[in-house]
Amino acid sequence: MNQFKMRLQLRNKIARDLHDDIGSTLSGINIFSKIALQKLKHNEAGSGELLEKISDRSEKTMDALSDIVWSISTKNDHIDNFMVKAREYMAEMLEPQGIRFDMQIDEDISHLKLGMESRKEFYLIFKEAICNASKYAQCSLVEILLTKEKDIFTLSIRDNGKGFDTNKATSGNGLQNMQHRAEKMKAKLVINSRLNHGTTVTLSFHIPRFR
Repeated sequence: MNQFKMRLQLRNKIARDLHDDIGSTLSGINIFSKIALQKLKHNEAGSGELLEKISDRSEKTMDALSDIVWSISTKNDHIDNFMVKAREYMAEMLEPQGIRFDMQIDEDISHLKLGMESRKEFYLIFKEAICNASKYAQCSLVEILLTKEKDIFTLSIRDNGKGFDTNKATSGNGLQNMQHRAEKMKAKLVINSRLNHGTTVTLSFHIPRFR
């Protein structure tokens, strides 16, 4: 009975993810496509801009689907699999801008496992922090640190960029979204930043909860 309930929860979780992350974006693509086709038929201006939006949303949909598939696969349970995906994302986002990055991990935590839901939220928080650093920080270096002290696992992401006033931060930087994801995985998220002194994002949680 417990296994049956877990399967139902998993099915509902995947359905919610597909609806929230994929469905709404595909709906927008469908609407933009119809409008663009109408404009093309009547040689109206603006079709090129709509096609760019379609391309952008299509790319975001593919990324979201890739993240969902990655989080579901049991072969990605271990932290070392997160490391591989994290390095690929940083190379994609930071290297084209000439931003260096360094990742350090405690040797005894590569074997640790994260459950499906926690792994997805954990990776998306990481992804949002790296994206913010690449877009807004104007930094030259991003440092990633993964540590374990007793039963506490901590991810720290620090950049040497321009920093910002956390009291004036807007949802446009995705900070509220990151806090929401941390709450979903029952983790503590702390964002420290000062103007001209860079930004540090720290996520910590109890390991036994995610084994």
